[in-house]
Amino acid sequence: MCSACPRQSGAVGFALRQGWGGHDVEKLRSLGYPVRTFTSAEAFLESEAARESACLVSDVRMPGMTGLELQRHLIAAGIALPLIFMAANPDPAMIHAALATGAVAFHAKPFEGEKLAESIERALSQKAA
Repeated sequence: MCSACPRQSGAVGFALRQGWGGHDVEKLRSLGYPVRTFTSAEAFLESEAARESACLVSDVRMPGMTGLELQRHLIAAGIALPLIFMAANPDPAMIHAALATGAVAFHAKPFEGEKLAESIERALSQKAA
């Protein structure tokens, strides 16, 4: 979906989604993360979430702006937002591009909720540092 998550300091976390089932969002909420979803990268950028979010969980493949393009946009705008990416059938170049430009983690779908929670905790630690 986050910077100092509710378990750390009460800040709100956000997740960007493309094709997530409600169970994925509910899993994050059940772990104590407040989650806000967006239908596209553009919708995320048009909201205040880019500056207010603690971290961002994003699909790489989305209509319009891709997750990697969103990452480049945030970097160019000077927004230091920890990102966690996911994708079905990612290729090694995609994973390398995301991680080389600062993504905290990259998960191939399907993935376990516990793995995502570990990545979110790592992202929160980065943001707090």
